[in-house]
Amino acid sequence: VREKLEGNIHPMDEKRLLPPDTEKFVSELYAAANRSMDGYLDRGDDDFSLAVPGLARFRVNTYRQRGSMAAVIRVVSFDIPNWQELGIPSQVMDLADIGSGMVLVTGTAGSGKSTIAKRIAKITGRELVDTDLVIKEKTGDRPAAIISDPARGEKVLREIETETIKEVCAGRGKVIATGGGSVLKPENRMWLRANSVVIYISRPLSMLSVKNRPLSQGKGVEKLLHERGWIYEKTADIKIHNGHFFGAGEDKENRGKRRNGRNRNENGKGSVRNSYNRDINSFARYVVRRFDQFIEEGEQNEDTDN
Repeated sequence: VREKLEGNIHPMDEKRLLPPDTEKFVSELYAAANRSMDGYLDRGDDDFSLAVPGLARFRVNTYRQRGSMAAVIRVVSFDIPNWQELGIPSQVMDLADIGSGMVLVTGTAGSGKSTIAKRIAKITGRELVDTDLVIKEKTGDRPAAIISDPARGEKVLREIETETIKEVCAGRGKVIATGGGSVLKPENRMWLRANSVVIYISRPLSMLSVKNRPLSQGKGVEKLLHERGWIYEKTADIKIHNGHFFGAGEDKENRGKRRNGRNRNENGKGSVRNSYNRDINSFARYVVRRFDQFIEEGEQNEDTDN
């Protein structure tokens, strides 16, 4: 069992929890929340909240790690801190009256966040904003080109990225896809969380692509995730694991046609593309359901507190 204090993770004691211990612990969390474990057992991850009267509310993310049950718990105090004492700019507080948006955050490039965000925007009828594309419109270059430029580099990119995040997060009802490093600066995290539900799309290291991603190529995705993983966990309201190869479910006949260059059906559309679209649309709808569930539970907690 570990706890996070001021950004650093510390062991709470020397006792090592075994799979039966974590299973008992996770089961007791669901019992305390009066929530069925069926969804968690089916999907492998879940987000919910529970409250302990007189103590605090807790946001819980349950998941599976190497086949064992695991959980991350965030404490949410009943008392709301004074925003001025926390040093929050008044401009951020002005966003409180604006409707919630959605932000997809990924610890490493190649998690599928841009593609998933595009499908979510289409499903929900919201405006899609990709911060990487906004940066390209501002500078004429994609973030990868700015990082690779010796005269600019990552430092210049992060400055442009902060200004971009301020701009896009000042709107309402958007689906926002952010760059992998967008959560590194505390100022960025403040703007991202001020008016949005932050969704962290995680993905296994073995499934991440480093093509056209200079930071991933230079440092390696494993090192990047080690440096940033705790920040994504801390920033996100919802964590969703993307372990899918979209379009991988095509049948043997279509795989054979694809290898032979004959991957067209009677309507002229690629069977592989159809499989890909079906899979990614299904995943995007799942993300939307998790978002709706998060909003609904938040409203229920507000009614309980009142």
